[in-house]
Amino acid sequence: MVEDFDQALEVDVLACSLQMDKSASGDLLEYLATKLSGALPQETEITRGGWLLSNKKPVVSLSVTLGDIG
Repeated sequence: MVEDFDQALEVDVLACSLQMDKSASGDLLEYLATKLSGALPQETEITRGGWLLSNKKPVVSLSVTLGDIG
């Protein structure tokens, strides 16, 4: 019985940790999108999602085109 409780607690802790990581990665992506679009506005393309009337428009994709190096 105690072992079942320990396993259930481990799953809950893991789920909570993954949710925190998801939130932090979204914040990091938003920060990166802001910095890149400020530094390279012509080369940066940001696609945002969210509902039409929503205040939050999270970054769905971010791409930077730098051209040929060679």
